[in-house]
Amino acid sequence: MNEYIEVNFRRKGKPLRIKRQVPAEGIELDEADPIQRTVSIGFDAANDITEYRLRRVRQLQGWEPGQFKLRVSAEDGSLVLRGMDPLALPQGRYTVRVRLEEAKTRERTRTLQVDENSHAVSVVDVETDDRDVDVDLGTDAEIMRVLGNSSFDDEDAVDWLEGDWRPAKKACLLNLVASLRVRPTLSAPLIKYVQGFYQIGNERGFAKVDREFLTRLEELANDPKKPFYREGRPKADIHRKLVDSIPSPVTAPPSVIVRSCGTTRGIRPWGRVASTRCS
Repeated sequence: MNEYIEVNFRRKGKPLRIKRQVPAEGIELDEADPIQRTVSIGFDAANDITEYRLRRVRQLQGWEPGQFKLRVSAEDGSLVLRGMDPLALPQGRYTVRVRLEEAKTRERTRTLQVDENSHAVSVVDVETDDRDVDVDLGTDAEIMRVLGNSSFDDEDAVDWLEGDWRPAKKACLLNLVASLRVRPTLSAPLIKYVQGFYQIGNERGFAKVDREFLTRLEELANDPKKPFYREGRPKADIHRKLVDSIPSPVTAPPSVIVRSCGTTRGIRPWGRVASTRCS
């Protein structure tokens, strides 16, 4: 009863604790300027007797063949895997594989023994990207205009780029403004419709834009050469962040533009700002 598996992360030989769990998003590690990281878990029986026990739990729970549900939580700095109820993770031998977004895990698959009324511990060594960004903004008027109107963490974007913030976020911002400056053409770029960014992540940013931005994207999506395309209604929960991030009340019917570096991911009424995604 109450068997569980505990996963501890380690970086450069030192414990790397989980700072908090973010519902529907993943976890944040205890590090400077933490990002929300998704966690992927591979889990299976490592021998026949354990497989038999899992199969029995599936039958009792009414789950589909091959399906096994776990309750995953962050507890005291560790990732903990439990059964859906105190009896739903039987004792046995298991293979467990953990992958962490924006990090490399050295171990591929670990085999763990979970004894009755006890637990097993897996230590996963991770490598994070510790590279920095050497910023040289140049003198382009449109890029400097957008950066001058952008701010993050209560800092002007130009000062923010020189600060001690996550390099991946800086790289994302620089990639976005560079892409907007030259697409669809250098002489008629989308950046002229961008007012400024107000939120930036590892692989997407949110910006205030002019209404003409949507009009121009629709023209490009209708172009027979298809420099951009409509993806349809946003399906991922991550797009809800766009609406939640709008800094001021919206009184007119909103519209959302979700764009990647080079390709439009979708055009759909949903929020009157533009979301530009790095990929």
